[in-house]
Amino acid sequence: MNKLTASIVITTKDRKEDLAGAIESSLHQKGEPEIFVFDDGSDDGTSDFIRAAYPAVKLHREEHSSGLIAARNKAASMATGDIIFSIDDDAAFSDDTIVEEILNNFTSPRIGAVAIPHIDINRSPNLLHQPPDDTTPYITSEFTGTAHALRKDIFLRLNGYRNYFFRQCEEMDYCIRMLNLGYYVRLGTSKPIIHYESPKRDQAAIKFYAARNNVLFTLQNVPRTCLFFHMAVNMFNLIRHHEGYLIPVSKGILTGLKDFFQNKNIVRSPVNREAYHLFREMRKKQAIALSEAPVFPDERRKHPGQRCTDDDFPVRLGM
Repeated sequence: MNKLTASIVITTKDRKEDLAGAIESSLHQKGEPEIFVFDDGSDDGTSDFIRAAYPAVKLHREEHSSGLIAARNKAASMATGDIIFSIDDDAAFSDDTIVEEILNNFTSPRIGAVAIPHIDINRSPNLLHQPPDDTTPYITSEFTGTAHALRKDIFLRLNGYRNYFFRQCEEMDYCIRMLNLGYYVRLGTSKPIIHYESPKRDQAAIKFYAARNNVLFTLQNVPRTCLFFHMAVNMFNLIRHHEGYLIPVSKGILTGLKDFFQNKNIVRSPVNREAYHLFREMRKKQAIALSEAPVFPDERRKHPGQRCTDDDFPVRLGM
């Protein structure tokens, strides 16, 4: 088996002060991973700064911003590594062994991505996406955008993230589609990535897109037999969990419904019921042993573009 190669991809726009920490910690990673910065139309001199301060870093600049998701898709297609490590420009590796350790977590062809342990240091000291123990591979429902590694070949096979999400929920959508093909997100066993969440964040916009994209995620992916219940519970939780942002959340829900029915590029393509119920089970438990996960049919691997219908699999796991 050939040794996997790695690319660290950092997508950025107008945050060169934050970016320096991300690049510095990437340069110290063992194994000599490719370091690739994708400048999504910055106006603050980001690209000039990188060329002068970090000539060894691979750089691509877009003249006009295409948005975070589109930028990540383009960057993934340009990176050369087998495994793409994605961190935000306001994040940093806490230890120089993280890339090597996470590459070692891809122990099975069933593992399509690894959720790297991380700390949102400006929110809480809690360590997120930590497995229950390091002796058993555990899988989870999804990874976080600022701290994950994924197989490039599967990412390209799935056409990456869906651009119409624009921002937020694209990782959840990608992970359930990947699960639908029989590939899992493993919880990583490395030291954490530290995320220094930037204060330059529009909370109203975040709540708006969280609501819009949760609606799109539901209408896009949830099997017909579960759709009404999932949508009802989802809307209730969106409103209940975002107190103080009722207006942007309500606008997001309505915009999601409108976009789904009016945007011709958004076509309903539900995952099979087995994948849906396993995804729900992992969200509730946060982690299950890889050995307990069902092995999806080999035909799904041979023909990854083929989708299963609601009746292709029995329901093994409850809501």
